[in-house]
Amino acid sequence: MIALVVIFNTLIALLNFYIAWRVWKIRRVLAGATKAILAADRNTYNVLHPAPRAIARGQKGTLALRKQYGKLEKQIERLVEIVALIRLGLGVLAQRRRKFESNGSVRSRPRS
Repeated sequence: MIALVVIFNTLIALLNFYIAWRVWKIRRVLAGATKAILAADRNTYNVLHPAPRAIARGQKGTLALRKQYGKLEKQIERLVEIVALIRLGLGVLAQRRRKFESNGSVRSRPRS
């Protein structure tokens, strides 16, 4: 009977040692996963921490560029109008010159 109790206690002890070994292994795996997650968190923080300031700076720059683009667009519109007026004036001058040359008459100023 004592032998049966000793064997039974030995089996319980072996089972507990096995469970303790498995728990220890799981704890090592969890510790490694925790280290990896903490490293990833730290790296992500280091990369993304300055992002809001950079985004705000980019937005300010974009706004300034849009304003500048609007001014340039207005200047281009004015320039196109000026070029159109110059072309119209040159066209009128060319028509007058052709009309003048086709008449065959050359007006000369009276000499005084």
